[in-house]
Amino acid sequence: MKHYYDAHKEDFNRPPGVSIGMIAVSTEDLSASEIEARQKTMADALAALKRGEDFEDVAHKYSEDPSSQDGGVLPFFERASDGTYGLANPELEEIVSKLGKGKFTDVLTNKENHTLIILKLLERHDGGILPFGIAETEIFNQLMDERAEPKVRAYLTKLRAEGFVEYYPGFVDTGAATKPVRASESSLPKD
Repeated sequence: MKHYYDAHKEDFNRPPGVSIGMIAVSTEDLSASEIEARQKTMADALAALKRGEDFEDVAHKYSEDPSSQDGGVLPFFERASDGTYGLANPELEEIVSKLGKGKFTDVLTNKENHTLIILKLLERHDGGILPFGIAETEIFNQLMDERAEPKVRAYLTKLRAEGFVEYYPGFVDTGAATKPVRASESSLPKD
């Protein structure tokens, strides 16, 4: 990833903004006792962070947000001309603007989408070429897209050759192999 970054630095020229991490749990449509349990979960997550546990590990363990798969790292938020980052509400904007790099918030309540959240400022970028640390997730996704697509296509082509696929007149077989593949020419998966 570092090699890719060094070769494509100009692709990472960005306006000012922030990179933040988030741990979030939903409280929407929950009873009072269920909300209390969620508050306890977030209190446990905050305690883990205060003990010095890695933010990404805590996000994996406690967060319900889809970003938890990436260690709670959210996409880069560009700063708009009015100085905001496009976050959910003005309170969060103010909190993030005052947060120091590497620091995290206490448990916050986001009333707009009924969640309890903890935010961490991963990086504040003043404009120009993104540092490798901020660009790392974007690079990973780019490399995965480039490398995975041909392998997925080859695997699906192999499955088509080995299986029976029937399509009806009027439908186009968009998944057909570009060249004929015989089942005898493909091997079964090892696992």
